Amino acid sequence: MSTSITVLCNTRFPSTAAHGAYLARLCESFSGQGIEVELVVPKRFREVHDNPLKYYSVKSPFKIKKLWSFDFLIFGSVLGRLAFVAQYVLFYLYVMLYFLFRSRKRIIYTMDNLGCLLTFLGYRVVFETHVGIGSYRKYLLPLLMRAERVIAVNSIIKEEFVRAGFRDETILVAPNGVDLKVFSGAESREQLRGDLKLPTTAKIISYVGKYKTMGMDKGVDGLVTAFASLHKNNKNTHLLIVGLAEGEKLELVQVLSSIGAPSEAYTLIGHVSQSDVAQFMRASDVLVMNYPNTDYYANFMSPMKMFEYMAARQPIVTSDLPSIREILDDTTALFVRPDDEASLEEVILRLLNDENLCLRLASKAYERVTTFTWQKRAGRIIEFISNE
Repeated sequence: MSTSITVLCNTRFPSTAAHGAYLARLCESFSGQGIEVELVVPKRFREVHDNPLKYYSVKSPFKIKKLWSFDFLIFGSVLGRLAFVAQYVLFYLYVMLYFLFRSRKRIIYTMDNLGCLLTFLGYRVVFETHVGIGSYRKYLLPLLMRAERVIAVNSIIKEEFVRAGFRDETILVAPNGVDLKVFSGAESREQLRGDLKLPTTAKIISYVGKYKTMGMDKGVDGLVTAFASLHKNNKNTHLLIVGLAEGEKLELVQVLSSIGAPSEAYTLIGHVSQSDVAQFMRASDVLVMNYPNTDYYANFMSPMKMFEYMAARQPIVTSDLPSIREILDDTTALFVRPDDEASLEEVILRLLNDENLCLRLASKAYERVTTFTWQKRAGRIIEFISNE
């Protein structure tokens, strides 16, 4: 195959959102396979201005090209969804011009529907998808079918694309991954808590991630409600939430106060580096993913958080959803009924009272996650797209 890949995505980079970290790991893992990698993204307002490679602690460097396109999203409060559409279309006008005079030996690897337009310029295009067909993508299926290969992050998405007419052999299921080295520290839990200024003797129940994503509930309110009830009878418990966006901390404080959780019973942390995230996870007693039972969470995700939880070697409590069951099972996590705070509280309490169960689940989860590293994922993708 070509030894050059351009990863093309219409998104801010770097960014405090998970997709920024995902792009960094994707490009880094391709580069680590000996591929020349270029990331093409729009130049946008309100970017994180740190050096992207330093910001994400990239070990295998790659090139970054930012194409100018007017950022209509600054008018989002006025234009609504039209702002995104305008920015997206304008960016792809610049993309087509940029690639018009470049070598066709380079493979285009894109997460954008319109990235498949580059097939009309003679490029080989690989299309990666983290969602299904949906209500609008069905109108773009003829364009998406021009892609030479499709990468789906779970088998549910693949099955939906096959039902839509894509050939089974052209689609690879490649879940997200993790960098195990980030979680390989030798510090004890007590030492980590001292360094992070966390309660040293409390049972810490943790969630890592944003409070909400694009206005969508991520199950944090349910976790907060379950914790408040648990804490009433178990004062030696502490809630830790890490990775909140600007403004979310104040909103959560108000929610916690409204249900009677005392301020000393929780710690809320904003966005931190991945290495710091790993330390917070490793300092915890229980790691929670309380996703609600919506179509997106049930069927169209492969959360990086899940693999990081597994790598942290701490027991996991998660909503029982098909997308999660693709990776975790009853030997690697405890499952709760989605949207059921009583079930969540009960299962967390079970873990807090059973150290042997915690050790057994954490050990099995870590054993399984060793097969889901970013490098192994990149190797599988490169082998798949090399078979013309």
